[in-house]
Amino acid sequence: MPPKPAVVTKSSDGDAADHEKEFVEKELTISFLKTRLSRLGQDLETQKLNLADINEFLTSELEASAKKLRQMEDKADALQQQVDDARDTHTTEVARIEKDHTLILEEKESTIQDMEKKVKTSQQFLDQKDSMDSALQQLQQTLELERKQHKEHIG
Repeated sequence: MPPKPAVVTKSSDGDAADHEKEFVEKELTISFLKTRLSRLGQDLETQKLNLADINEFLTSELEASAKKLRQMEDKADALQQQVDDARDTHTTEVARIEKDHTLILEEKESTIQDMEKKVKTSQQFLDQKDSMDSALQQLQQTLELERKQHKEHIG
């Protein structure tokens, strides 16, 4: 705070002294204001340096964050590519397995049809055999009866 000016009294001798006093007060005020201006300039320079340091720090933090974000985005892209590749691979593998199973099922169905034909043929054969066995037995009975009749007739 600048020094307060003294109360000025008017006198003839005092005029020169008053001017001298006023001059000294003005010089003191000017000196005080120069000192204050100098301090304010220093404070301003200090604040500029602090702001420059803060700006530098925040800029480096921003660059580090941006770099980390790019790395994370790259990693996310790589992981998404792996997921897509795995999905494609699995889709292809599932299609191949389904195709293989379809072929196996077709082979099994063909084998079942062949077996059913063989069973039918075997059943027909068995039915024919039973029929022939029955006819043979009748023929044997008829032969036996005719032998008896023939023996009775001859003998």
